[in-house]
Amino acid sequence: KREEEQKVPVVGSLREVYEESRWSKEEERYKQITTQFANVFDGLQPDFFARAPGRVNLIGEHVDYSGYGVLPMALSQDVVTATKTIYNPIESNQQPKLTIHISSMNPSIYTPKTVSFNLQPNNPSPLFHELQIDNSHHWTN
Repeated sequence: KREEEQKVPVVGSLREVYEESRWSKEEERYKQITTQFANVFDGLQPDFFARAPGRVNLIGEHVDYSGYGVLPMALSQDVVTATKTIYNPIESNQQPKLTIHISSMNPSIYTPKTVSFNLQPNNPSPLFHELQIDNSHHWTN
């Protein structure tokens, strides 16, 4: 795809994301995430990382969708996820499933969780029909 068509920027190095003063700190952080991932998931390595930068609204929280002005500001804090995709072939008479295993860098506070979804072969967005949020779990809001 052409770069302007990409919805999510893809980079090959942390140096393309973080400012130079943070390179060594962030490289160490990603190594820790990779090590924890391998510890939790039987030695597997992540296929990729996804990063969501922090943001705060200085003024205008929850009013932007009503047409009022806002003043958002980026923060240096971010959330990083490590992801591994595994294809498990199924028998022709079985229903395909998507299973997601979630774990935190601090599993003693945020206990790991596994959720599974049945997939419909001809439905491009089956998760929206089946997804039910478990409000009793402390990771949801």
